[in-house]
Amino acid sequence: MKNVWETIHAFGGAFKRVLPPKFTALAKAAITVLVVFPKPALAELKLIREWIAAPALIQNVEFSPDGKQLLTASGGGVAQLWGLDGTPGRVMQGQRPPMFNSHFNRKGSQFLTTGYDGSVWLWDRNGTLLQKFFIHKAAVSDARFLGDNGNFVSSSDDGLVVLLNPKGQPMWIGMYPGTTRRLAATSEGNLVVAASDNGQLHVIVRDQTGKIAKVKSFQTPHGRMNQLSISADGKKIAASGIDGTVTIWDLQGKMLGRLKATTKGWADGGVFCNTERDLLLTAGDDGVVREWSQAGKYLGELKLSTTSRLTKLDCAPNGRMAAAVGSSGELWLIEVTPLHSHP
Repeated sequence: MKNVWETIHAFGGAFKRVLPPKFTALAKAAITVLVVFPKPALAELKLIREWIAAPALIQNVEFSPDGKQLLTASGGGVAQLWGLDGTPGRVMQGQRPPMFNSHFNRKGSQFLTTGYDGSVWLWDRNGTLLQKFFIHKAAVSDARFLGDNGNFVSSSDDGLVVLLNPKGQPMWIGMYPGTTRRLAATSEGNLVVAASDNGQLHVIVRDQTGKIAKVKSFQTPHGRMNQLSISADGKKIAASGIDGTVTIWDLQGKMLGRLKATTKGWADGGVFCNTERDLLLTAGDDGVVREWSQAGKYLGELKLSTTSRLTKLDCAPNGRMAAAVGSSGELWLIEVTPLHSHP
């Protein structure tokens, strides 16, 4: 199959180039909430167990849709399934490392892995390689399923965001400056958010037929972003930046809050948890997971490591557990107590 750059050439460049908006003084004009860790309102995070899941940095961790397994992707180019008790499952490898991401489909029957060679590989849950898609001219940073029909989206160091059908044929291409590093998508696939290393977020809305209905780009204060998350109601975006903060946005580009996610270095994780009031968890280079209400109230924290930085977070589908991974191959399983009275 031709890669996307060859497809662009074949189409005579006949696709819509998505131009970035002019940089604005958004970071100065927006009303932000920057919290400097007061005494916790409540500490609701508890370590369940910890194990070494890879000999190298783990790039991503994700719960299966049924909440019974974890999927990791490592810098060594290996994806692996895990039981919640730490029992190792299937190992998937062979793609050119590092592997930046791996993600389940909504049914949990298949998953995608990303390669440094511009490829996305499709696997079933038994670890059988089903198909190889060669899409990009540079490393694939992220790839996620869109809905239940096999469509998916990929992003890359080549600056492209590509929506593809189940055969790996491009349906829409957006081109942005520099690396397009992170993606988030709703489970239905009607909303995709991409992050560029120049600090821009790109909100891509699809209509009921799957066609692109709207694309909006806006500037954040972050520069590179390390994780994106969409709230359960599909109305808010959390973005984790190398400036050590996690910002919360609406889909129109209004900043709703800004949280200090770490005492040093980068904010490497920020995810909404699907609980009654949608908690937000953050993680950073200081080895700490912090818990917040969506109103920005600091609820508590859990120190996981004094030597490793935390590289990614995910919440279980029921919001009662979270998983974090570290720069030395660690995987931590965390209990998240439900909210009852927090704003």
